[in-house]
Amino acid sequence: MTNGGMVVSSLIDAQGCVVGYVDRFGRERDLAGNLLPGGYRPAPGAFLTNQRLWQSGAPVSVTGTTSETVLATIPIPAGAMGPNGALRITAYWSYPNNANTKNLKVTLGGVSVVSVGRTTFASDYWLLSLINRGLQNSQVRPVSPFPYGSGANGMSPMAVDTSVAQNLIFSAQPANAADTITLEAYTVELLNP
Repeated sequence: MTNGGMVVSSLIDAQGCVVGYVDRFGRERDLAGNLLPGGYRPAPGAFLTNQRLWQSGAPVSVTGTTSETVLATIPIPAGAMGPNGALRITAYWSYPNNANTKNLKVTLGGVSVVSVGRTTFASDYWLLSLINRGLQNSQVRPVSPFPYGSGANGMSPMAVDTSVAQNLIFSAQPANAADTITLEAYTVELLNP
């Protein structure tokens, strides 16, 4: 493992044998540490184990504009989310506690996963799951970025084809250019059964 550093996840074949790993930089390697040309393509019936796709604790901000601004883009590889796979998304946001609207948003393949407007709060902590529903082009997601408890709104369907590569995007839009919205930290995890 000297070539790739820390193991983020293992590559498993259809028989359940470990055949390689994904290093901390997202590169796929064989057990000897050699880069796999073109990436690992699982055989039918094989799967990738759970893995952290991206994580950052470096704050990214938008200020001085009222345009929607991309703060982070996480590539989701083609087919990485199996038919019953999921993305678990954690995000920490901060912004001024004032009457101006601060819009916070996450999209996958251009489709809104969650979008909220905040005024008289100063921060958000999100934990949400986007889950494929037995197909790679049908998902369910919560209406709210807050995962626990009950709510007046039900689940919301999505239709993004995860069999092809898609981008998960964190963005923000202040209504007042004097406000600053900061994506303080985030983690995106891939979960496959």
